[in-house]
Amino acid sequence: MKPNDSLAVSLRLQTPFGRFTSACVSRLLSLLLFTLPTTLQADTAPEIIDPPLTQFAWSGQPVTFKVSYTNKTAMTFQWQWNETNLLAATKKTFALAHAELTNAGDYRVILSNSVGVVTSAVARLTVRDWPQPTGVSFTNLSRLETNLHNIMRTNAVPGVSLAVMKDGRLILARGFGYADPLHSAEQVQPDSLFGIASLSKAITATAVLKLVDEGRLNLDAKVFPLLNLPPPTFPGAKMDQRLTNITVRHLLNHTAGWSRETARSPLGQVGFDPFLWPQRCAADLGLTNPPTAYGLLEWVTGFPLQATPGTTFDYSNNGYIAAGILIEQITGRPYEQSIQALLAPADITRLHIFGRRRAERKPEEAVPTLSPLFDLRAFGPSAESPSTITAETAYYYPLDWLGGAGGWMTTPMDYARFIATIDGQPIPPDLLTSNAVKTMLTPSQPSINAGQPYGMGWDVNSSEISHNGVLYVGALTLAVRRPNGVVYAVFCNTSIDYSFLVALKTTLDSGVSAVKTWPTNDLFQATMSYEAWQARHFTPAELSEPDVSGDNADPDADGISNLVEYAQGFDPRSADHESWLQGRRIVAGDQVRFAIGYRARPLGHAVRYSVEVSSDLKRWDPFEGEATEQLEEDGMVRTTLTDTTSATERAPSARFFRVTVSLAHPQPQL
Repeated sequence: MKPNDSLAVSLRLQTPFGRFTSACVSRLLSLLLFTLPTTLQADTAPEIIDPPLTQFAWSGQPVTFKVSYTNKTAMTFQWQWNETNLLAATKKTFALAHAELTNAGDYRVILSNSVGVVTSAVARLTVRDWPQPTGVSFTNLSRLETNLHNIMRTNAVPGVSLAVMKDGRLILARGFGYADPLHSAEQVQPDSLFGIASLSKAITATAVLKLVDEGRLNLDAKVFPLLNLPPPTFPGAKMDQRLTNITVRHLLNHTAGWSRETARSPLGQVGFDPFLWPQRCAADLGLTNPPTAYGLLEWVTGFPLQATPGTTFDYSNNGYIAAGILIEQITGRPYEQSIQALLAPADITRLHIFGRRRAERKPEEAVPTLSPLFDLRAFGPSAESPSTITAETAYYYPLDWLGGAGGWMTTPMDYARFIATIDGQPIPPDLLTSNAVKTMLTPSQPSINAGQPYGMGWDVNSSEISHNGVLYVGALTLAVRRPNGVVYAVFCNTSIDYSFLVALKTTLDSGVSAVKTWPTNDLFQATMSYEAWQARHFTPAELSEPDVSGDNADPDADGISNLVEYAQGFDPRSADHESWLQGRRIVAGDQVRFAIGYRARPLGHAVRYSVEVSSDLKRWDPFEGEATEQLEEDGMVRTTLTDTTSATERAPSARFFRVTVSLAHPQPQL
């Protein structure tokens, strides 16, 4: 402020020492104006920092909208719903105690002061009722599902997928809620893909230990000479010479010397997790967009370690990012392809690295959703904060560059498959030797000293092994193997805070413990993907021959194509002589109803079953029947559709039925 500028100031001064005299006030005002000009500013028009957040809510649950803005003085507010002023909604927050379906719509707030007016961007509220869960239910697991339902509603969690395994058998695979809650009513399916965040670490550790089993790598080998990274050259970068002492073992058991709790951020503040600084990393490397995992690790090497490698346990994403790059260097192919090749023999074929933008989303993916219950601005100095927080902020921190530390998308049931291949049990065969499994599940001494026993990719204690993954902008995952042979994996498409993770685990542990008699079924075969089924039944050479392994091929010459064989749970190498489609008449007096039955896989993203009816074999209409389902021994579901209307026995018209099987998400032809 210049000395000649005018400023109207109203002062009311009261101190612990009594009132100031008018002369003191005059001298103080002069001091403020000429020696500390930055402490007072004239009123300015309001500017919005974070607009109200587009959000999802379950019907009957509370909803709160809020806005953050500059210039806190003398502000007035008016909230609107669908461009209409809301009565008595004149505070900086607006709350609905019990959101109903009729409350859905567009909300915004108008801020004004003596200088100007600004209107926020629209926040859309989506309110939905609880849908029927997808997948096969079991009465004796009802408490588990009820507990999960309650915690989802209480915490505004839109979508969850759950898999439960007992003694190597997949007992339960269910989907709850919505996959893309802010944009559609698409439900979560048992085979919906979720970002799994730090559950990726166990996958990366397994791949590294597989290379050790094969003699291609040594756990005590020095890592950085193998990574072929260029030295960091961005302003202020200084490579810590202790990096050269980090071994493969240090990466996997979090003893490499990095600490996200005590490291200093690029702004000099305590707390620094590099993957949460995408824009600063890009700027330092001279890029427009955040780099790949390789570029992220190059940037990381420009900052100091916090401890001597091998001496202390400190959970860090950096080590597993480096491990993913190490896998690339040893195998000679991209990390993603290396992992996919490793897990394919275990019938895990659909996992892939997370897309960087919503536009890259595949149809079967659950969309990460920023929770209105999580305050990203309060995340602390360890994370770079977006300039504006919106519903799309879930994609601000790119998960793909986390790579081996947290970049994967998969399903809970495939993660259960993965756990079954590293559990030391003979069926299914393990991916690793028994010595490698023991190494993975043996906590390091530094982690024991720290009171956080950790092996390689797993938290380990006397009663269970587990790991969680938390990405506060839209993913929370948890996998637990209990000592009684029970394994569960639960994936959410939002996250709140650590207390929610604790509540979720408590909820699931309670539900699992309440099960007195476990079902004897095994859903693993029935929930196998089409790609895994093809790989199981055809040789690599045959997979490249459409006339043998293609959707419409019929290698056993039984008149049933490969795609239908898969949809019905059949063997394409063995001719099936019974009709897979069964119809019958239900006669009651002079009334006749028709029922059509077929087998189906308990999946939502594998194949579609379309039942149609015709009276002349020319025009086909959807058959809207009453559906009943019965689980069969092999995990397939016997589905029966029965007429909801009846005809008389004397009615002359004929009726014909057909079931069309098609891929749920056909791949584009190249």
